[in-house]
Amino acid sequence: MTDAVLDEVSPIEDVTPPTVLSQIHKAGWGVGSLGATSLIYLQSLFVLYFFTVILGIEPGIAGTAILLSKVSDIVCGLLIGRASDGLRTRWGRRRPFLAAGALVATAGTILVFNPPVVNPIVQCASLMVMGLGYCLFTVPYLALPSEVTSSADERVQMMSWRVIFVSTAELIAKSALPLVVAAYAGKPAGYSVMSLVAAAAIGGSMMVAFFLSPKEPTLPARLPKAERLPPGSWAQVAANRPFVLLMLTKIPQAFGLYVSLATLLFFFTSVLGGTGKLVALWGLCSNLASMAAIPFWFWMSRRVSKRSIFVVGVLGYVTVSFSWLLAHHGDPAWMVALRAVITGPFAAGLLLSSQSMLPEAIAYSTAATGVRQEGTYAAAYSLTEKTCSALAPFAVGWILQFVGLNGKTAIAGHLSHQALSALYITVGVIPGVAYLVGLIPMAFYALKTWGGVGLDMEKPAG
Repeated sequence: MTDAVLDEVSPIEDVTPPTVLSQIHKAGWGVGSLGATSLIYLQSLFVLYFFTVILGIEPGIAGTAILLSKVSDIVCGLLIGRASDGLRTRWGRRRPFLAAGALVATAGTILVFNPPVVNPIVQCASLMVMGLGYCLFTVPYLALPSEVTSSADERVQMMSWRVIFVSTAELIAKSALPLVVAAYAGKPAGYSVMSLVAAAAIGGSMMVAFFLSPKEPTLPARLPKAERLPPGSWAQVAANRPFVLLMLTKIPQAFGLYVSLATLLFFFTSVLGGTGKLVALWGLCSNLASMAAIPFWFWMSRRVSKRSIFVVGVLGYVTVSFSWLLAHHGDPAWMVALRAVITGPFAAGLLLSSQSMLPEAIAYSTAATGVRQEGTYAAAYSLTEKTCSALAPFAVGWILQFVGLNGKTAIAGHLSHQALSALYITVGVIPGVAYLVGLIPMAFYALKTWGGVGLDMEKPAG
């Protein structure tokens, strides 16, 4: 997209109204992140461990089942994005999908952890149901902020609510749910009860988002005074430089995050010698610290660029990630808690800044082309996340199988030197390096404003 094209475009107010949203609507939209994030953590934190240790599936096969289920998620996400761009109902384009996603995600959550039989094909199919629910909800959900207001400050406030409920979901997934499992001594019944608790939280929060999200403006899908590309064209996505740079940043960092999550339960139990209570302590401390830091990062977002906040968040997160290399069996619980307290604020800044840049990059395209296809952009964003969440457990599963770690050895705690090294690498080294790699494209991120309205002014480094 050239500056010449941008000069021909009406101010961004003509594309999306600079609506001042009520706190109820902003918080109501944000609640949906509790359900969506809970699904992510159930899949990323528990599934590989549950399939391997509880169901007795070889880790490589379990990782492959997760990978195959994500392939269908990717296809569904792209189709749902296009479908929501073209839908017209009295509830708007996006909200019907939120309700459908709530129902399917609830059913899928229960099915994954209450399998009728132990068979990798059955486990893969149950994950597909869970993934379909995630796609039905998340793709339209992420498209909403770009549609309901053009105000950068309003979007940051929406994303602040999103970060609060993302942190709440992490608190539930990493603290409350491990305690439920621990109450049943890590037996299958514990995972069954855990799935019911999680399903209630997921379905309930998604339905709240359906009822309370801001109403979408009634606007045509195509607007005048703009150079247009075919509706839904992926050429438009590829031509949006800020969005592409955000995705190039997200890919390595999402992969690193999902590698860490897939390994975490193995690391805490087999390396640190902890139980679900230690996992719960880590989750509690990290997320309380994260939520406490949100007002500070919101205050900072009005004074420095979002990219600067992002870089600070990454550097802090990476430091703590590498510190896991110093952890050993029998470390006191306060050391785990200290790492969590340090990680939380950096993770909050990283999440708030990156999520605030996303709707602005989408609005950049709408202003430059006059074509409203927020759902397509949300699907592209979800595509990168789904791809990374598929490849990470697949890679971890086969790494663990290669070094001889399986359900029996993980429970007994009799790990070879190779298995211990693999866990240290996957929980600390790979995530840390991946996050640093993601900083490279962010150095070139830049976003212009039109008429001083709506978008964050960023300048490339150097």
